Amino acid sequence: MSKELTIKDLINGWETYALSNLSFNTFKAYRKRLADLAEEIGDFPVEKLKKKDLARIFGSIQSASVREQAIAAYKSLKKFAEDFTDAELPDVPSFVKPKIKKKLPKPLEEEVFYRMLEIAEKQAREEGLLWRLAAIVLMGFAGLRKAELMSLNPFSLEERDGTVWIRVKGKGGKERAVPLPKNRWTDWLWENRQKVLPIPVSISAVNKAVEKIGKKAGDHSVTPHRLRHTYGTLLSKKGVPVQVIQELMGHSSPRTTMNYVKVAGEEKVKAVEVLAEH
Repeated sequence: MSKELTIKDLINGWETYALSNLSFNTFKAYRKRLADLAEEIGDFPVEKLKKKDLARIFGSIQSASVREQAIAAYKSLKKFAEDFTDAELPDVPSFVKPKIKKKLPKPLEEEVFYRMLEIAEKQAREEGLLWRLAAIVLMGFAGLRKAELMSLNPFSLEERDGTVWIRVKGKGGKERAVPLPKNRWTDWLWENRQKVLPIPVSISAVNKAVEKIGKKAGDHSVTPHRLRHTYGTLLSKKGVPVQVIQELMGHSSPRTTMNYVKVAGEEKVKAVEVLAEH
């Protein structure tokens, strides 16, 4: 008699699949949630898992954000089971799914972004901190995620017909090509790519540098991801189609990209409010 497939067995197989389909940070978070699931269920046969079991397990998680992440991890496990095994996992009951209001992206004011570039440019010239300017240029003018930034090397950049393109490996190992706009900072990046890539410090150092430069530029809550938000929002303000922004930013769903349209649209609302004045 063959051994019944258990949830723990399924999770063990999922790990190899997930490593090549998720970012490492997402993989670590999902693995933690699935380990909690395995601990809760034990050596439970997959075929005996029911919706009521999932309702009990996920419904007992008090934190909405943790519950949301746990359900996302389970969905990843379910997809693996469907694609690579004969196991069929039940869906998570909709009533236990948390209703979390997604925060809209919070882009930087344009003047803050350009002041940051000027400050980083001065630091590169006077203190030799070239990597700081390179990081801000790549996140602000190409919308790169931190992990994408840290994965670059000089050969990730190439020039074609006068335009510099960046080959990026994004979430889930998906590759995309992002063209850089032509300005003095991107020209500098191209000329100094051998000196600044790969970025010679840790992600933590990048976070601290961006925050520090942001404060000098007048914003006390700047993060690398806000630079990425700024890129997407500026594209939307200039009327770039959603589908193009989606490809440039490496979003898997257009719903994510639409957040930038909503942010850019706030200015339009403010612009017509004057018509309501008496």
